[in-house]
Amino acid sequence: MTAEESIRATIASFASAYRAGRLGDLLDTYSDELIKTRAGAPPENKPETAERLRHVMAHYETDIAATVDELCVSGDLAYARGAFTVVLRPRAGGEATTIARRYLEIWRNEGGTWRVVRTMDNQA
Repeated sequence: MTAEESIRATIASFASAYRAGRLGDLLDTYSDELIKTRAGAPPENKPETAERLRHVMAHYETDIAATVDELCVSGDLAYARGAFTVVLRPRAGGEATTIARRYLEIWRNEGGTWRVVRTMDNQA
């Protein structure tokens, strides 16, 4: 499998894990050195991202659709650029929230596994 195929497969697995609420699988996508910068929020490291996602999974049924518009690999680093839409349905009932964003991720090959080390998103 090429690096590009591996990253695309990991992105697809991330989406599947997000829909199913498999937090461990989601977190495995991220490097321990993760810095995540989300639109309108302070930067997060991996433990902070884990805590936020734990809260989301506890309170919402989740869905996500992601596209990859550009993917470039150079050695042990890569970047992916695209868009995603997240739908959050409150487990307690009520209106769903839809979030549409564009993203840019920096990936690194860590011992044969491609993981996100930096990611940021903004309003689409």
